Amino acid sequence: ASNVTQPVVLTNIPGDANNDGLVNVSDVVVIVNYYMGESPSPFCFNNADVNNDDVINVQDVVGTVNIFMGGKMSPWIDLNSSVAYLHLKPDGITIESDGTLAGIQFELTGNKLDEMELISRLQGHAMTYKVVDGNLRVLIFSIDNTPIPAGTIPLADFKNAAEDLQWDTAVAANLNADAVDVILLTEP
Repeated sequence: ASNVTQPVVLTNIPGDANNDGLVNVSDVVVIVNYYMGESPSPFCFNNADVNNDDVINVQDVVGTVNIFMGGKMSPWIDLNSSVAYLHLKPDGITIESDGTLAGIQFELTGNKLDEMELISRLQGHAMTYKVVDGNLRVLIFSIDNTPIPAGTIPLADFKNAAEDLQWDTAVAANLNADAVDVILLTEP
């Protein structure tokens, strides 16, 4: 028996989450799956963490989209984003923002979260959600980083809303994949 070794090539390409040497939409899918609590394979955390903050989140999704759309992560444009507001209402969620957000993620707590269904109201944006670690985790982004329109607009409607639904956390990313502060509001 001979000892045959195969070289393992590890790339250091920001956004190349599946470590295949290319940055494309499949890397976005892998990053989204990781964020949603899956265990994608192959997965390269260092490449997926495009902003090097040791957290995989919506900023990395937006940054990876920027890389495969334009060859670089940021800055695309001189941008100063205002605080965004998420409004939790009995029938759904609205967002109030300045038109510079490319993606947002948030988590909700409550009872019977796995019976709840969210219906996306944002045209041209992907929305995925799943119960992870007891919270309903939601990620909304555009595959071409079309910004969420300015103003107050509906994000999602609830079907079979969970009981005692409350905010946990939220993070937003602007078109340059920079973090944008989010204020969480609950309306009766």
